[in-house]
Amino acid sequence: MLFPNQRRAGKSTLTACLAALGAHVFTDDYLPLRLGKDGAMRGIANGAAPRLRRPLPKEFSQGLARWMEHHAGPRNQQYLYLDLPDGQLAPHGETLPISTIILLDRREEGEAELEPVASSKVMRRLIRQNFSRSMNPARVLAMLNGLVETSQCLRLRYSNGEEAAAYLKAWCDANPRGATARVDPSNLPPDSHAVYTTDKAVAGDHTYQRNPSVYEAQLQEDVFVACAEGPGMHAFSGVTTGIWTLLLEPTTQEDITQTLAAAFPEQPREDLSQAVRKIIQAMLKHRLIMAV
Repeated sequence: MLFPNQRRAGKSTLTACLAALGAHVFTDDYLPLRLGKDGAMRGIANGAAPRLRRPLPKEFSQGLARWMEHHAGPRNQQYLYLDLPDGQLAPHGETLPISTIILLDRREEGEAELEPVASSKVMRRLIRQNFSRSMNPARVLAMLNGLVETSQCLRLRYSNGEEAAAYLKAWCDANPRGATARVDPSNLPPDSHAVYTTDKAVAGDHTYQRNPSVYEAQLQEDVFVACAEGPGMHAFSGVTTGIWTLLLEPTTQEDITQTLAAAFPEQPREDLSQAVRKIIQAMLKHRLIMAV
């Protein structure tokens, strides 16, 4: 199970609570991913001990608090590292296929519960958490797309980490391990970066079209794109998605503005023109489109 959450979402506390219940821990922080020759997406253990922020949560039961103290490792005023029992902390380099992605939604009160979550929301979270800056962004996006489309995507709503861990363990015991997330290597963009230059001018009489080296993935109403030479991965929704659709064929800023004016007659034309200009400028900057 992968928890791709931002800071202060409760990942480390939940990981520690799961470890107290006997879970096999790969990390409570960053997790490298590797695409195997068989197409399976695997997590790679980093060998680092789980770390908890001090002081420990007051809501921990006495039993859990005693377990934490018994397995306490190095500590300072801010952090406590756990010295897990033999076999519970995956050694550096051990791999295991990803099968389930769970977004954490910690709230003030309420019992723990799992629910399906849209793959587009999971993709947005994975993009924000990704830090593979040296890799071809289009290839990274393609791998993330395969990971999301073939994993079980869930959201865990909870208020208490200890209760959430017990809930997750019971859920895992009742549900066999899901299918391994897989990516078809033949559908991935090449490792090499495309040779591409862009015209930064934005004017009504310029004609623009999508850069052919852009990789695109559509999940629900969102469109995710990345250029082979970068920079970055991008999510489109709403009007921006409509503009991106129009750019499938050569078109001008004025043509796009006219189309939007017909769709939104209540909007001042000058406002639409400025909005289109900003979007076109951003797409040029990120090399998603080019002047033709």
